[in-house]
Amino acid sequence: MNGKSIYIYAIVVVVAVTSVIAMVSMHQGITNEAKAEYDANTDVNTIVREVTVIGLASKSVRPDKVTLAFSVETEDAKISNAIKKNAMNVSNVIEVLKSLGISDEQMSTSHYSVNPVYSQDQVGDITCSHYYPPREECLIGYRATYILTISMDAGTDIGRVIDAVAESDVIRITGIGYSLSEELRKSVREELMSKAVEDAKNNAEKLLIPLGESVGKVKNIRHSYYYEPFHPTPNFAPVYAGQATQIYLESQQINVSVEVTFLIEGRGQ
Repeated sequence: MNGKSIYIYAIVVVVAVTSVIAMVSMHQGITNEAKAEYDANTDVNTIVREVTVIGLASKSVRPDKVTLAFSVETEDAKISNAIKKNAMNVSNVIEVLKSLGISDEQMSTSHYSVNPVYSQDQVGDITCSHYYPPREECLIGYRATYILTISMDAGTDIGRVIDAVAESDVIRITGIGYSLSEELRKSVREELMSKAVEDAKNNAEKLLIPLGESVGKVKNIRHSYYYEPFHPTPNFAPVYAGQATQIYLESQQINVSVEVTFLIEGRGQ
């Protein structure tokens, strides 16, 4: 390598080193500038401070709706006869209910079925109770089942309705339930939501006041609502006793809870 080549190589090295130093300095300058800007915009007082609490409210409400379910069953050796007899008996029950002022709109069919009935006794040389599925030889007829559900206001004389169907073709009462109308549920829910929010605020204050802090604006809120109608499942045959059957309604519990996140004010604000 001659002297001229060495001289040119040295110049290239110097230029390359100078470029690297310039790039490093530029990057450092940008980094320092960004850090300075971050430091200028960051203040301990701007850190979001918050507290999340739960608020609860509940109320016991007397139901304003009642439902009754009646079962009508008929059996016959022929399936067609079982169906016809059942239809006739259901019509008789409906007429009784209408005579009490219950309209078609208050009635609904909640179940209908026609099923074979098998003997559990000895048929010829066959012991029917020993076979599953049942033997065809053990078939003795068919059972038609119709369950009619009616909806009434709680002020209705429910005992009178039960006593009336006891004298018709109803063989058992399969269900009685108490519930709240949509209008009543909405009214109570709105009342409880307001109380639950107030409870949440009180809980937040109880946490913050001893710390020298105070409750600020709401950052976030969500709520839940719980109500379950009461539907016991009695299964008994109504028997008319010569006097009105007494039915007592059980109050329903409605619960509302809210989760609220408040901003914290006070120290450093």
